[in-house]
Amino acid sequence: MCYRYYRQYRCGHKKYGAPEYCGDATYNQRTGKWSMCANGRSTTAVADESLCGRPECYLGDLKGHGWTCCQCGEQGNRMDGCLGPPGGRSGDCEHWVCLTCTYTYYVS
Repeated sequence: MCYRYYRQYRCGHKKYGAPEYCGDATYNQRTGKWSMCANGRSTTAVADESLCGRPECYLGDLKGHGWTCCQCGEQGNRMDGCLGPPGGRSGDCEHWVCLTCTYTYYVS
């Protein structure tokens, strides 16, 4: 059986690896490419706690512009993890940037 892995990043984006072909895969001489076998295909997800690094990634953009923690309200975070809580010891909030966190807007 042929199979393929992909990474499922914390932000929800996926990155597919090259297919792994079994002995029953066929080679097309005209195109010069392999085709997966007819025995069934398998796709396996590998969890990855990091962000994908794509320029269009929402969580990456939050990190770049500053985010407000949805758990404790700490504003201006620019790392993966929250530095809050506000008025507390730095790092006491164990939350990581997620899809419910919001942008921190600074008024100039």
